[in-house]
Amino acid sequence: MALSHTCLGEGPDVLILHGLLGSAQNWRSFARRLSAQYRVHLLDLRNHGDSPHSPSMTFTQMAQDIQAYLITKDLSQVALLGHSLGGKVAMTLADLAPSRLACLGVLDIAPVSYPDRHGAILSAMQGVDLGQDRAKIAGSLQDAGLSEVLVSFLLTNLKRRSDQGFAWQVNLPVLIQSYEQLRLAPVFRGTIKVPSLFVRALDSDYIDEEGESQIYSRFDSSSIVAIEKASHWVHVSAPDALFACLEPFLKRHLL
Repeated sequence: MALSHTCLGEGPDVLILHGLLGSAQNWRSFARRLSAQYRVHLLDLRNHGDSPHSPSMTFTQMAQDIQAYLITKDLSQVALLGHSLGGKVAMTLADLAPSRLACLGVLDIAPVSYPDRHGAILSAMQGVDLGQDRAKIAGSLQDAGLSEVLVSFLLTNLKRRSDQGFAWQVNLPVLIQSYEQLRLAPVFRGTIKVPSLFVRALDSDYIDEEGESQIYSRFDSSSIVAIEKASHWVHVSAPDALFACLEPFLKRHLL
């Protein structure tokens, strides 16, 4: 699948993959900072952002989308950064096509299965009346029990319809259909040898002791860095600390 993408800057190549219900747009501010030294590729995963919709979205399919992008652009020895769902996709690509990657950065996600964290969110999105204006849509989502911060994030997925009202830019029916599978741990063919940095946000519970154990057992050359006062959206809550973690890692493997 040909993914929607944006490139910023010049230099060695860094690809960034967003999380569930996110898009490349969410990473623009952080990418601008990296673009002072690197050519940063911001990609929309399938069924997200401006990328095509598909009736299925397994980790393997999404990793193959990224692999096809690398082949089409004749890119190798790139740095691949993935947040949350994008991190699981990035890990899967490191297993499928390790020779394409110089290094792997995984942000606040581990190679484990997770409990249902998004079912209520997806249901609230499915149930809201999109014929209202943005303020009323936001109010309806908050009435469904979603926080103001989360609602603000979800509204980045709204797009205006040609007639009136809005539509969700994400392929919501397929996300709902695929969610049980996306909660699971990626399945790897063997131990991953790509140099890997995992970032753990300490105000988040996405990486715990079991997650750390799985990281060290599945990734031969890996390290974990913890960031204080960082939520799961670490690039928003602690951009300076995240940049400070990534800068020496990228420099070591790309420059």
